[in-house]
Amino acid sequence: GDLVSTAVANISPAALEKSIKVVTEVAPVVLLGDKGRLIQVLTNLLSNAVKYSPQNATVTVTGVLTERDSVRFTVSD
Repeated sequence: GDLVSTAVANISPAALEKSIKVVTEVAPVVLLGDKGRLIQVLTNLLSNAVKYSPQNATVTVTGVLTERDSVRFTVSD
């Protein structure tokens, strides 16, 4: 949740400029990893989605726990 919130905050100015709504659907999980790099990857994915989405679109980021005890993040527009 915190990783996604930070990434969304990073791209908020670009999303607001294009009137793009960013929706998050993230399961509450604890991750082990490099927080900075994970935020960087999520920010990049969200930035690309906002950049290539039309005006007034919705971008959704999800994070779900898989059966292999990992988290799958998905960004869709």
